[in-house]
Amino acid sequence: MNILDVIKNRRSVRRYRDKSVSNELIEKIIDAARFAPSAHNDQPWKFIVTKDEEKLEQMSEDSKYAKFLSSAPAAIVVCADYKNSHQREGIYDYSIDYFCIQDTAAAIQNILLAAQGLGLGTCWIGDYDEEKLSNLFNIEDPYYPVGIISLGFTDKLPGTPKRKPLEEILCYEKFEE
Repeated sequence: MNILDVIKNRRSVRRYRDKSVSNELIEKIIDAARFAPSAHNDQPWKFIVTKDEEKLEQMSEDSKYAKFLSSAPAAIVVCADYKNSHQREGIYDYSIDYFCIQDTAAAIQNILLAAQGLGLGTCWIGDYDEEKLSNLFNIEDPYYPVGIISLGFTDKLPGTPKRKPLEEILCYEKFEE
């Protein structure tokens, strides 16, 4: 499958088969994540994988929109190091404090696409209690969680998503309504 097919066929999956995901597949997916671009090549991310049913259940209970998480065989908690992502020869720039959010978002996209390419389903979850999640996984400053990715095999992908037509979202040279 070429990369454009992977991108166009990726879906948010909320139903998984009762089949575990091997550490070998997970490591391939995280390996793809680490090749995401990052500001100043800081790579301000850390990935915590859990297959623990109690932790998956707890994350599910702590979320309003991710109740399905308890049925996923695995989840990846993506963390960002926001305090150290801007250290450049003693120069402080407030704007680059938060480049780590863009950096981890790029890594998450790589996770989603790598999983799709390997035949796994995922869902990017942004609904979580940061404090509870940090306590559950011992995440400490300067790291904090920026997303959870459910991961597993699925029997059926959701249908083709509705997308705006290209001519509605594409502008050349200047913004046009």
